[in-house]
Amino acid sequence: MKMTMTFVLKYARCQVLPGTFDSELYVILGDVSALVDKGSVKTDYPVNGVEVSGSVLVHLIDEKLNQVLVELPGQAVVGSLRTWVPKETLVAA
Repeated sequence: MKMTMTFVLKYARCQVLPGTFDSELYVILGDVSALVDKGSVKTDYPVNGVEVSGSVLVHLIDEKLNQVLVELPGQAVVGSLRTWVPKETLVAA
């Protein structure tokens, strides 16, 4: 029997700051943060050295009641790449 894994991608609301390099952004989601490629992040305003609201592309790992376990794409800075967040954190792509 062949098993296949399905990855569900969603955007999650987050806070965004400049990254170490021009190609990345520092993303804060719940109690974790990561350096993420700019292509995986949407912001309403340019990130000019200040924190702005945005959304980051995440892998949906699990869900229960009103929470979802998501995984950030990138290099963890604080905590791990996975965190539980309220379902309301997810936004349409």
